[in-house]
Amino acid sequence: MSVDQTSQLIQLILNTCLLLAIAVAWWAMAWIRHGAIARRLSHIQRQELRHQAGRVSRRSLQRQYRLGRSSVGVMHYVLLGLAASLLALSLRTLLGANWLIPLALVLFMLAVGGLTLSVGLTLMEFYQGVQPRSRRIRRLRSLPARQPPSPKLLPSPTADQVVS
Repeated sequence: MSVDQTSQLIQLILNTCLLLAIAVAWWAMAWIRHGAIARRLSHIQRQELRHQAGRVSRRSLQRQYRLGRSSVGVMHYVLLGLAASLLALSLRTLLGANWLIPLALVLFMLAVGGLTLSVGLTLMEFYQGVQPRSRRIRRLRSLPARQPPSPKLLPSPTADQVVS
């Protein structure tokens, strides 16, 4: 292997390792957020059993839960793809098979696409969480302003009431 090929191989390995570190951090964040939504959803479901209220917020949380689950699932495949890319680059070093480099690049690009998809799903899930609050705020703003109650005036006393 020439110096240029070795340099390129090291760069490919470093790029893959860097993206792997970013993907692990994103996966951890998505996993923690998904767990928090699951806890909120189970809390609301327990409350509904007692009070039969809050159907809208439960539906919104269920949508968030599904999007979060999809995002975490995609991240599992991203991590597997990046690990396979690193394995292909390592095998290229050991075996000297040049066809492993395009394979590693394809796996790397698929992982980048998967990471982008996961970020998009997480942003959609975040938007689902913000959207009901903004609807409530708009609804409250559209209500007419409450007027303070006007004081009720007592009827003026008549002449008969004044004399007695």
